[in-house]
Amino acid sequence: MLATTLEEIYAKQARTRQLAGLKRGEIPVVANLPQRETAKAREQAAADMNVSPRLVQTAKKVKEEGTEKLQSAVRSGEVSVSAAAEVARLPKEQQDQAVAGGKEEVARAARRARQKRRREISPDAFKPVRGHSTPVPMVPLSLPRENPRMAAGTLIELFDESWLTVLVEQIAAHLGKPKP
Repeated sequence: MLATTLEEIYAKQARTRQLAGLKRGEIPVVANLPQRETAKAREQAAADMNVSPRLVQTAKKVKEEGTEKLQSAVRSGEVSVSAAAEVARLPKEQQDQAVAGGKEEVARAARRARQKRRREISPDAFKPVRGHSTPVPMVPLSLPRENPRMAAGTLIELFDESWLTVLVEQIAAHLGKPKP
Protein backbone atom coordinates (compact mmCIF):
# COMPACT_ATOMS: atom_id res chain seq x y z
CA MET A 1 0.00 0.00 0.00
CA LEU A 2 2.98 2.28 0.57
CA ALA A 3 3.83 1.88 -3.11
CA THR A 4 0.51 3.51 -4.05
CA THR A 5 1.40 6.52 -1.92
CA LEU A 6 4.77 6.74 -3.67
CA GLU A 7 3.01 6.47 -7.03
CA GLU A 8 0.76 9.40 -6.13
CA ILE A 9 3.77 11.48 -5.07
CA TYR A 10 5.66 10.68 -8.28
CA ALA A 11 2.59 11.41 -10.41
CA LYS A 12 2.14 14.80 -8.71
CA GLN A 13 5.82 15.60 -9.25
CA ALA A 14 5.48 14.66 -12.92
CA ARG A 15 2.38 16.83 -13.26
CA THR A 16 4.23 19.74 -11.63
CA ARG A 17 7.08 19.33 -14.13
CA GLN A 18 4.57 19.28 -16.99
CA LEU A 19 2.88 22.46 -15.81
CA ALA A 20 6.26 24.17 -15.27
CA GLY A 21 7.15 23.38 -18.87
CA LEU A 22 3.86 24.83 -20.09
CA LYS A 23 4.38 28.03 -18.08
CA ARG A 24 7.77 28.47 -19.77
CA GLY A 25 6.02 28.25 -23.12
CA GLU A 26 7.24 24.77 -24.06
CA ILE A 27 4.99 22.80 -26.38
CA PRO A 28 3.70 19.59 -24.77
CA VAL A 29 4.86 16.42 -26.50
CA VAL A 30 1.59 14.52 -26.04
CA ALA A 31 -1.89 15.85 -25.28
CA ASN A 32 -2.84 13.14 -22.76
CA LEU A 33 0.45 13.01 -20.87
CA PRO A 34 -0.93 12.33 -17.35
CA GLN A 35 -1.68 8.68 -18.17
CA ARG A 36 1.81 8.18 -19.47
CA GLU A 37 3.33 9.90 -16.44
CA THR A 38 1.15 7.79 -14.12
CA ALA A 39 2.58 4.65 -15.70
CA LYS A 40 6.10 5.97 -15.16
CA ALA A 41 5.24 6.89 -11.57
CA ARG A 42 3.88 3.37 -11.01
CA GLU A 43 7.07 1.82 -12.38
CA GLN A 44 9.23 4.10 -10.24
CA ALA A 45 7.19 3.35 -7.10
CA ALA A 46 7.41 -0.38 -7.86
CA ALA A 47 11.18 -0.20 -8.28
CA ASP A 48 11.57 1.74 -5.03
CA MET A 49 9.49 -0.80 -3.10
CA ASN A 50 10.99 -3.83 -4.92
CA VAL A 51 7.60 -5.05 -6.18
CA SER A 52 6.04 -5.34 -9.63
CA PRO A 53 4.22 -2.42 -11.29
CA ARG A 54 1.16 -4.67 -11.50
CA LEU A 55 1.17 -5.06 -7.71
CA VAL A 56 1.24 -1.28 -7.35
CA GLN A 57 -1.73 -1.05 -9.74
CA THR A 58 -3.57 -3.75 -7.79
CA ALA A 59 -2.87 -2.01 -4.47
CA LYS A 60 -4.15 1.23 -5.96
CA LYS A 61 -7.44 -0.51 -6.77
CA VAL A 62 -7.72 -1.61 -3.12
CA LYS A 63 -6.94 1.93 -1.97
CA GLU A 64 -9.55 3.48 -4.30
CA GLU A 65 -12.36 0.90 -4.05
CA GLY A 66 -11.72 -0.99 -0.80
CA THR A 67 -13.21 -0.15 2.55
CA GLU A 68 -11.00 1.14 5.35
CA LYS A 69 -11.18 -2.27 7.05
CA LEU A 70 -10.01 -4.03 3.89
CA GLN A 71 -7.16 -1.56 3.41
CA SER A 72 -6.16 -1.99 7.05
CA ALA A 73 -6.11 -5.79 6.66
CA VAL A 74 -3.77 -5.41 3.67
CA ARG A 75 -1.50 -2.98 5.54
CA SER A 76 -1.25 -5.38 8.50
CA GLY A 77 -0.35 -8.25 6.17
CA GLU A 78 -3.40 -10.28 7.17
CA VAL A 79 -4.77 -10.21 3.60
CA SER A 80 -2.88 -10.36 0.31
CA VAL A 81 -3.14 -7.44 -2.09
CA SER A 82 -4.46 -9.63 -4.91
CA ALA A 83 -7.24 -11.14 -2.77
CA ALA A 84 -8.13 -7.69 -1.45
CA ALA A 85 -8.37 -6.34 -5.01
CA GLU A 86 -10.90 -9.04 -5.91
CA VAL A 87 -12.89 -8.37 -2.73
CA ALA A 88 -12.77 -4.61 -3.46
CA ARG A 89 -15.04 -5.27 -6.45
CA LEU A 90 -17.81 -6.31 -4.04
CA PRO A 91 -20.25 -3.94 -2.30
CA LYS A 92 -18.82 -2.22 0.80
CA GLU A 93 -20.89 -4.30 3.26
CA GLN A 94 -19.64 -7.57 1.73
CA GLN A 95 -16.06 -6.31 1.90
CA ASP A 96 -16.38 -5.62 5.62
CA GLN A 97 -18.09 -8.98 6.24
CA ALA A 98 -15.24 -10.78 4.48
CA VAL A 99 -12.62 -8.94 6.55
CA ALA A 100 -14.54 -9.70 9.75
CA GLY A 101 -14.44 -13.40 8.83
CA GLY A 102 -10.65 -13.41 8.74
CA LYS A 103 -8.02 -14.33 6.19
CA GLU A 104 -9.77 -17.50 5.00
CA GLU A 105 -13.08 -15.71 4.47
CA VAL A 106 -11.37 -12.97 2.44
CA ALA A 107 -9.71 -15.67 0.31
CA ARG A 108 -13.08 -17.40 -0.20
CA ALA A 109 -14.79 -14.11 -1.08
CA ALA A 110 -11.99 -13.30 -3.54
CA ARG A 111 -12.30 -16.74 -5.14
CA ARG A 112 -16.09 -16.37 -5.46
CA ALA A 113 -15.74 -12.87 -6.96
CA ARG A 114 -13.12 -14.11 -9.44
CA GLN A 115 -15.26 -17.10 -10.45
CA LYS A 116 -18.34 -14.91 -10.86
CA ARG A 117 -16.39 -12.48 -13.04
CA ARG A 118 -15.13 -15.35 -15.20
CA ARG A 119 -18.66 -16.68 -15.65
CA GLU A 120 -20.04 -13.34 -16.77
CA ILE A 121 -20.61 -13.11 -20.49
CA SER A 122 -18.10 -10.99 -22.29
CA PRO A 123 -19.36 -8.02 -24.35
CA ASP A 124 -17.75 -9.77 -27.34
CA ALA A 125 -19.76 -12.94 -26.74
CA PHE A 126 -22.50 -12.00 -29.19
CA LYS A 127 -20.33 -10.98 -32.12
CA PRO A 128 -20.73 -13.09 -35.27
CA VAL A 129 -18.40 -16.08 -35.42
CA ARG A 130 -16.63 -17.19 -38.63
CA GLY A 131 -19.24 -16.68 -41.29
CA HIS A 132 -22.29 -16.89 -39.06
CA SER A 133 -24.72 -14.13 -39.93
CA THR A 134 -26.43 -14.19 -36.55
CA PRO A 135 -24.64 -13.68 -33.26
CA VAL A 136 -23.90 -16.86 -31.36
CA PRO A 137 -23.80 -16.72 -27.55
CA MET A 138 -20.44 -17.83 -26.15
CA VAL A 139 -19.30 -19.02 -22.77
CA PRO A 140 -16.04 -17.52 -21.50
CA LEU A 141 -13.84 -20.48 -20.70
CA SER A 142 -10.33 -21.09 -19.47
CA LEU A 143 -9.01 -24.63 -19.70
CA PRO A 144 -5.71 -25.91 -18.27
CA ARG A 145 -3.50 -26.91 -21.21
CA GLU A 146 -1.19 -28.97 -19.02
CA ASN A 147 -4.01 -31.13 -17.64
CA PRO A 148 -6.35 -32.46 -20.36
CA ARG A 149 -8.29 -34.62 -17.89
CA MET A 150 -9.16 -31.56 -15.83
CA ALA A 151 -10.10 -29.67 -19.01
CA ALA A 152 -12.38 -32.53 -20.05
CA GLY A 153 -13.97 -32.55 -16.59
CA THR A 154 -14.66 -28.83 -16.89
CA LEU A 155 -16.36 -29.30 -20.27
CA ILE A 156 -18.46 -32.18 -18.90
CA GLU A 157 -19.60 -30.02 -15.97
CA LEU A 158 -20.49 -27.04 -18.16
CA PHE A 159 -22.19 -28.54 -21.20
CA ASP A 160 -25.05 -30.93 -21.88
CA GLU A 161 -24.77 -34.30 -23.62
CA SER A 162 -25.84 -33.11 -27.07
CA TRP A 163 -23.20 -30.37 -27.06
CA LEU A 164 -20.52 -32.82 -25.91
CA THR A 165 -21.56 -35.32 -28.61
CA VAL A 166 -21.06 -32.71 -31.32
CA LEU A 167 -17.71 -31.77 -29.78
CA VAL A 168 -16.53 -35.40 -29.82
CA GLU A 169 -17.65 -35.76 -33.45
CA GLN A 170 -15.79 -32.60 -34.45
CA ILE A 171 -12.63 -33.68 -32.64
CA ALA A 172 -12.80 -37.15 -34.19
CA ALA A 173 -13.22 -35.62 -37.66
CA HIS A 174 -10.30 -33.28 -37.00
CA LEU A 175 -8.10 -36.18 -35.94
CA GLY A 176 -9.30 -38.28 -38.90
CA LYS A 177 -10.70 -41.04 -36.73
CA PRO A 178 -14.11 -42.76 -36.99
CA LYS A 179 -16.84 -41.52 -34.68
CA PRO A 180 -17.08 -43.42 -31.38
